[in-house]
Amino acid sequence: MSDSNTTKKIEDRGRELVQTQLAKIRGRVSYWFAWLMFAQWLAAPLVAFLLITPFSCFGNTGNSYGHVWYSLVLGTVIVVVPIFLAVTQPGRARTRYVIAVAQMLMSALMIYVIGGSVEAHLHVFVSLALLAFYRDCRVLMLATLVVAVDQVIRGVYWPQTVFGVLVEGELQWIEHACWILIEVVLLCRFVQASINETKRFAEIQAQLELTNDIIETEVVQRTKEIESSRRKLLHAKEQAESAARAKSAFLANMSHEIRTPMNGIIGMTELTLDTDLDQEQRDYLSTVQLAGDQMMTLIDDILDFSKVEAGKMNIVETEFSLLESVAQWMSTLALKADSKNLELKVQVGSDIPNLLIGDIQRIRQIVLNLVDNAIKFTANGEVKVQIERLPSSLAQGDRKRVNLRCSVIDTGIGMTEDKLELVFLPFEQVDSSMTRNYGGTGLGLAISKQLAELMAGKLWAESTVGQGSTFFFQVELAEADHRRDDAANQGGT
Repeated sequence: MSDSNTTKKIEDRGRELVQTQLAKIRGRVSYWFAWLMFAQWLAAPLVAFLLITPFSCFGNTGNSYGHVWYSLVLGTVIVVVPIFLAVTQPGRARTRYVIAVAQMLMSALMIYVIGGSVEAHLHVFVSLALLAFYRDCRVLMLATLVVAVDQVIRGVYWPQTVFGVLVEGELQWIEHACWILIEVVLLCRFVQASINETKRFAEIQAQLELTNDIIETEVVQRTKEIESSRRKLLHAKEQAESAARAKSAFLANMSHEIRTPMNGIIGMTELTLDTDLDQEQRDYLSTVQLAGDQMMTLIDDILDFSKVEAGKMNIVETEFSLLESVAQWMSTLALKADSKNLELKVQVGSDIPNLLIGDIQRIRQIVLNLVDNAIKFTANGEVKVQIERLPSSLAQGDRKRVNLRCSVIDTGIGMTEDKLELVFLPFEQVDSSMTRNYGGTGLGLAISKQLAELMAGKLWAESTVGQGSTFFFQVELAEADHRRDDAANQGGT
């Protein structure tokens, strides 16, 4: 919106607000004058009767009752029309003008019945002040004209009805007119100042309304945009989730379908190696067997990864012996460590209970993956597996919780700080050349980390380039019933 249009809109709205405000004020003032007219109509004959006005104006002769009837009848004629208009058309221009004329005529009547005393002229000044509440200088001008005509005519021909006494000369009305003129000028200035103030506040309100309309329009527009963006994001989220589910289902199905023929290939290769073969044939078949084993490892990783992604990986808790399990795990990797002249050390804390409850298969998968990686990336030195018990404040029913931390420490190539997080991401390697030199899919650690989190545990690493790495696996397990452990020991003795 241009500045000129904005200014015009504010001015138009300001004028509308001023007119509305003045209409409300003038309507209320009209009702006030309706009641005032009625009160004056009752007061005029009462004053005429009590003050016996003829004696003050015309000497000691006369009948006060005639003036009472005169004020009653004349007052009725004066107030009937303005009261009717004030009730039926409050605030209208014609109503204001009629009320102004009637009010000044009532002032003239009150001056007459009071006998033209100086105090009686206060009625004129008060009436003009009350008419100023209309905030219309034209009303004041018309009222002033009525007063001027009344006082000029009566001042020339019946001065005693205006001034209370028969005075020398016929120009005393000029003094009264000057005082009235001064009051009207002051009242007009007040009225104009009041209207200007009303206009100023109206313009401020109009500007605030325009600003509020602009803000509301922008809010509505932004709300629509946000809602549209939200719907698009929800749609995109649904599509992404659908695609992820389809991908996971595809990987799971394909991995399962590939596993069957691969088992046949590996099995037939093993059977063939048990037959009489020359050295060249045996080398070829050994290569096939190695490739098949690697392929099965890859398929198993993809299948596990797809299960975790699809949320279908379940944790099955059983009772197991930690010492026996660790011994079995390490025996499967001892030959691999020996082939690289590495020393494989295992240290299990003496304060760890023998029988624990947990998902032994998933724990085995994590530990074997960590130790296998340590052996793979260590050229010389040692690989140490250290299992220790940490303090735990958690309890589950009557069973104690055992907080275990498995540390796999190697003296391998190590890695930089910024590469530590990459090793836990799917299909990520610290260096692309590692795939060629060491093999692997980049899924092992990602799967291990997710499995650890499924068991309410955690997996993290510390490393120094050229000095080796330490991978930590921490999980809390329930301790098996001691009575069953004792009974098993007694039965064996």
